[in-house]
Amino acid sequence: MGDRLSDLAFLLMDLEHRGRCDLSTILLDAYQNVVGEDRAAPLLLPFYKIYRAWVRGKVESFLCSDSQAPEASREKARQRALDYFNQALGYLCPPTLVLTCGLMGVGKSSVAGVLARALNATLLRSDEERKILTGLSPRQRCASDFGKGIYTPEMSQKTYGILLDKSMEALDRGISVIVDASFGQKDERDAFRRAAREAGVPFLIVWMTCDEQTALERLSRRQQEGVDPSDGRPELLARQADQFEPPLEDADRIHIDTRDSTAYNAQLILNRLSRADG
Repeated sequence: MGDRLSDLAFLLMDLEHRGRCDLSTILLDAYQNVVGEDRAAPLLLPFYKIYRAWVRGKVESFLCSDSQAPEASREKARQRALDYFNQALGYLCPPTLVLTCGLMGVGKSSVAGVLARALNATLLRSDEERKILTGLSPRQRCASDFGKGIYTPEMSQKTYGILLDKSMEALDRGISVIVDASFGQKDERDAFRRAAREAGVPFLIVWMTCDEQTALERLSRRQQEGVDPSDGRPELLARQADQFEPPLEDADRIHIDTRDSTAYNAQLILNRLSRADG
């Protein structure tokens, strides 16, 4: 007879990998209601989920290493393997509050998305929350000048206040939170740091940088595609940089170069977070 917790963990992991943490929670609750208290579950389920994700990553690695397979298939398998390995690392991380930090166009949202999937975390985007706050659709473009329109200091303060409230609500439920925003001012970061300390959860600032030309190219491409809620534009980058307060190098900060692959950078962050409990 097989280990029922191992089988359950396999399905839970698979649902979470597909972004259906809601179904994973429903399934686990149903199991507990039927079986009752299982004292081994809190210890063994995380172990088995890590094991299952790692095995899936290993199997995908076989395909991406197969010289006889088409290049396109190998590349897709490589990405799937990285996703599974990141998911396995994510299971090792405690509930954490993570802030992105950096200028427009450096790639904050790309890293935040991969990180949120690996951690099964709540992902909060300032671009979306700001527009909801002002009655706009999250995807509606707004060509306000820097510091004007919906981007005044007062609107930014309200937006960060909403992000903080929603972060605390998720952390109270034991869920990690990724806040995708520029966090260009020290007092903005400090408010979240204090809240994390009061909640008793680890806190990390992910300071992202790249060269100016790369950021400008990304901003131009994003503006042409017109599918991202961000209103960042090449002509605004220098003005933002003039007012930006980079985070100091301390225990709460990790610096990554976003010219490296997103999966690699996510692994750096996950490895850092997995040591947050010591």
